[in-house]
Amino acid sequence: MVLPHVLTATSLVATEPPSVIEPFVDKYDLKLCDPPFETDGFAFSAVWLGAIGWQPGLAWLVSILRSVVQLLSSATGSRQTLM
Repeated sequence: MVLPHVLTATSLVATEPPSVIEPFVDKYDLKLCDPPFETDGFAFSAVWLGAIGWQPGLAWLVSILRSVVQLLSSATGSRQTLM
């Protein structure tokens, strides 16, 4: 993941789900803070060029993404949809 490197080397901030960034807090000396506003979660999208067709590599990637979304949904109790 590139984000911890970017945050360490700059004065930027990021709004990420705690489960994504917590594993990197100690290693990169990051500080976690609650945002000063309400967040509604996040959306994940995957887009590819239709002209390339449905290739085996794409089918594999989509199956992995579906598995991750399903795992996150059951872990957080949230509703997730991946078409």
